[in-house]
Amino acid sequence: ENLVHYSYGMVNIQGFRLSGRLGRILTIDEIYERLLDIVKMKLKEKGGVMDNADEIANAALRYAILSVSANKPLSFDLNRIVNFEQNSGPYLQYTYARAFNILQKSTDTLSIDKVDFTDIIDEKRKILVHIVKFPEVFKKSVDEMRLEDLVSFLRELADTFNSWYDKERVLQENNLGRRIARLYLVKGVATVLKNGLKVLGIKVLSRM
Repeated sequence: ENLVHYSYGMVNIQGFRLSGRLGRILTIDEIYERLLDIVKMKLKEKGGVMDNADEIANAALRYAILSVSANKPLSFDLNRIVNFEQNSGPYLQYTYARAFNILQKSTDTLSIDKVDFTDIIDEKRKILVHIVKFPEVFKKSVDEMRLEDLVSFLRELADTFNSWYDKERVLQENNLGRRIARLYLVKGVATVLKNGLKVLGIKVLSRM
């Protein structure tokens, strides 16, 4: 009674000519195995953690399916959905790992009394707004069975976080108030990604 069937439309895998009438089909297990091979190849190329291959392949497939409205046809390229740099399940896992490792390397004790709130501007403000909006977006997407909205929300948060972090220091910031403010943002991003990915059935990884 606690289960809900989440159905979706026709699935098309780019690069494969499928036809149920002619018996040309791919089972979900076959798709997963092909995807796993691609993940392992990419991990080998980038010197990644091979033990994570299964979880990354799972993330790629779940993200590809859940990022599209259930009443629309689904078409995806197996190579594209294993993109560590944008718009994919592995990308969200990578972003979480990035935030997690920043927090792991920090030697500061987080205290709200130490925060320099004047530092929360521009992209940092956008990140904060995203963090605050998460409970509302989460509830609405689950209640309405529109998980694509949650996927889009998490992707936008990851995009904003990565754009900001590529340009501004966190651990290397000398001013304590600004450093603590930024660490709180990083912690918020990690928490939102962890909770959001859990709902999607995607495991977070501390190393990629």
